[in-house]
Parts: sequence; C-alpha cells; structure tokens
Amino acid sequence: MLNEIRTLNSVRHDRIIRLYDIYETERHINLVFEHMGGGTLLQRLRDKAELPEQTAIAIFVRMMQAVGYLHGMRIVHRDLKPDNIFLESATSDTEIKLADFGLAVRMAGFEPLRLKCGTPGYMAPEILCGETYDEKADIYSCGAILYLLYPPRWCDRTIRLTSKAPFEAPTTRDVLEKNQANNLTFDTEHIRQVHPECTSIYLVSPSVRARPDRSDDAHSSQQATHCGRGPRLSSTVEGHGAARPLGDSG
Repeated sequence: MLNEIRTLNSVRHDRIIRLYDIYETERHINLVFEHMGGGTLLQRLRDKAELPEQTAIAIFVRMMQAVGYLHGMRIVHRDLKPDNIFLESATSDTEIKLADFGLAVRMAGFEPLRLKCGTPGYMAPEILCGETYDEKADIYSCGAILYLLYPPRWCDRTIRLTSKAPFEAPTTRDVLEKNQANNLTFDTEHIRQVHPECTSIYLVSPSVRARPDRSDDAHSSQQATHCGRGPRLSSTVEGHGAARPLGDSG
C-alpha cells in the first residue's frame, strides 16, 4: 500500500486515477480516490456483448497514453489488466483511468527488474521465464487487453467466443504455461489486415516489441489507430485471475 501511495503522489495524468487523501487509524490506512462511477473495464466488457470499433480504439489510445506517461517517468505498472482500468461513468465506454499501483515500481537508472509479479494471462513472457525485464513488460500486458477488445474474427471464432482471457486453460498453472509460450491464436486471413505495429506488441522478444513514445502521446495514438484498420472490433469476456508476486526480489 505504501508503494501505491508513493507512486500515485508522484504522478498527474488525465488517464490515471487520482489519490486525494489518506486517513490512518490504529488498524487501517484508508485511501480516498476520485470517484469512478462506471466500474472496471472488465465489468463493462461483461455487460456489453460488443463494442463499436471506434470505442475499442479510443480505449486503447487512452490506455497507451497513460502507459507512455508512466514509462516516461520510468514507472512500470506491472499489473495492467481490465480489472485495473476504471471508467469514469456508466454512460461512457471510453473515459478510462488506470488504477491499482500496488505492484508499480520506479526503475533506478538502467537497472533491470527481477521480481516475478503480475496476473496470469497478462504477464510478459520474459517475467515468467525468470529473465530481467523493463517497462516493455507493460506493453505486452496492453497487448493482452487489446486481444480482448478485438473481434471474434481477429482469431479463431470458436476459441474467441468461449475465451475468458487471452490464454484460456482449466488451471492457473496451464494459463501460466500458455502465457509464457505466448500461445495466442490468430485468424490467418484477417491478421493480414492488421498493421504490423499493432501485432508487434505480442512479440516475445521485448527488444522488438512496440512501445509508446516517451516524449508525447502522438505516437501512442497513431499506433492504436493502426490497430483499428483491420476487422471490426468487439468483445465477449468472462473473468480473470488475481495478481500475485511469484518470487524473487527486485
């Protein structure tokens, strides 16, 4: 909790939830956040069987703008998922803000990170492989979210319509194994219509993985717009696992 407080007190961005106050009692520390009346993105995807293309693009653009801002400050969120993206109101599907910075960390110079943490199904493969990593691990998580925002035609229709997360499996262990192997299924015909800059966020190697530009939000917006130049976007989602540290330190 103290880590989340420190992180949120150091950032100011329209797409990141605001921490307004802290109240301490003998037993508890209470955090007062700005009100987000629309619930989580996960809840919204459960409620709506389909999202219009422009809505999905707008969500992704705003998410990447916030992530680009964090990375410009050398902050890695490490737990990006639909559960940690909130909507401002019940009437808007696109006014989102990132939340839950409990696993966030500020990188010290060029020293890589080592802690295995995150949510199964949204973790970059380099984390699960026990390798060192940096802020590009967040980009992979953004790709996992994008996978849910895209239509059944983006991947095999029968798999997509029954999937609860990018990596569907009966047990958490199986999800982690698929996640580590980056075992995503795409429809061969329609994937050709998708801009390479969009699909590059799914690459296992972080050295060639797409990333938002640190200097401004223009590149993030352009990158997300490219992602909308393929099949129409929609989403059907069920549930996700909980985040957890998996060992090691750093």
